[in-house]
Amino acid sequence: MTPWIRDFHNDEYELRRLFAEVPGTFILVLVTVGAIVVNLKSHGKIPPSAQVVAPGLAMMAIIYSIGSVGGAHVNPAVPFSYALRRKFPWRRVPGYWLAQFVGAAAAVEFLRLTLGNLGRLGASTPGTGICELAAFLFEMVLILGLVTVILGTASGQNNVGPDAAIAPGGYVAAPTSTADHAAQGTGFPARPDTTPHDRA
Repeated sequence: MTPWIRDFHNDEYELRRLFAEVPGTFILVLVTVGAIVVNLKSHGKIPPSAQVVAPGLAMMAIIYSIGSVGGAHVNPAVPFSYALRRKFPWRRVPGYWLAQFVGAAAAVEFLRLTLGNLGRLGASTPGTGICELAAFLFEMVLILGLVTVILGTASGQNNVGPDAAIAPGGYVAAPTSTADHAAQGTGFPARPDTTPHDRA
């Protein structure tokens, strides 16, 4: 077991953990928002099913690859929830949030520079006929679901080990297929919208 996992409360390895959050969030946003942008750029050549599944697969890959470094939280709600359960030091939450913001912003800027400002670069907005309050509540329910899945498979006695990546990955893909017309997002406040909704 690596020392930064064995001594998770040792601040000596904090920069290593935060550094892992940046590319993790970058990849997640690049894949999810990139699906929207590439679909618009290619005039609809990315199947909706691929746009739905891609975020979940990206999430699983990220957890498997960098989860052993700092947890692969890649979502502000995750360290916050762990801190509420006293499984994560509160002093680390701002650092994780900053790292996730940097990764998300860098991914969106990369997409803007390489493909252009298409689809508002995945900016989350309420769906047609959906008020802002309803969209907000929908997002909150999705975030609660995500946190419940993560805490139920990768926390304390509920830790299912290496297979813990499957549950959150599956959850990320599942609501995307139903959330589009409500909140146009899947409960990830650190990054823009992750749904395959073509909007100019």
